[in-house]
Amino acid sequence: MNEEQLFVWGEMLGTIHENLKNVPNDLAIKRPSWKDDLEKVKEWLPPNEIAAMKELEMISEWANQLPITKENFGIIHYDFELDNVRFNEITISALDFDDCAYYWYVADIVYALRDAGKFRVTTPAIKTFMKGYKSSTFLDEELLEEANGFERLHHLVSFARLLRSVDKDYSKEEPGYQMDLSKNLVSLINNYRLSFEQNHK
Repeated sequence: MNEEQLFVWGEMLGTIHENLKNVPNDLAIKRPSWKDDLEKVKEWLPPNEIAAMKELEMISEWANQLPITKENFGIIHYDFELDNVRFNEITISALDFDDCAYYWYVADIVYALRDAGKFRVTTPAIKTFMKGYKSSTFLDEELLEEANGFERLHHLVSFARLLRSVDKDYSKEEPGYQMDLSKNLVSLINNYRLSFEQNHK
């Protein structure tokens, strides 16, 4: 991906957020929120996932103290990764709004860029993305400093969802691709679990 595409990618997310901020309250859609997601995590986590339970407690306390304003909070895409955008030279279109939810807009930035590794505003690609984003809408720079918390929130929600998705026994009769998929998901689950354990040594 070149610099111009990174800029346009960020610009598109900023445009989406700016448009959603201006939707009248009477037209606002009913979607789940970060609180709903954490309630689901609490419901889905088995009691033996001790480190994940500690992470849930910490993340809940952290999220509850974050400021909420019209400019920093609203409906986000939630999954604005590259596999959900389509480039046509320097124009871009967005796909798959199935997971849209009420979160802080900064979370959408962090989630979109999660394949770039640990979120750091000094990373050249992230800087270019952010420049595009800020060309379209306001960015809460102070809230951006909470990027690590948003990453951890995403990991926790993803962990709980994955636990549910692999909560079955794969027999020899299962197609090979399903067996491989299950192994990949279990590996991802273990990586999340390890990160929780490291956070709460």
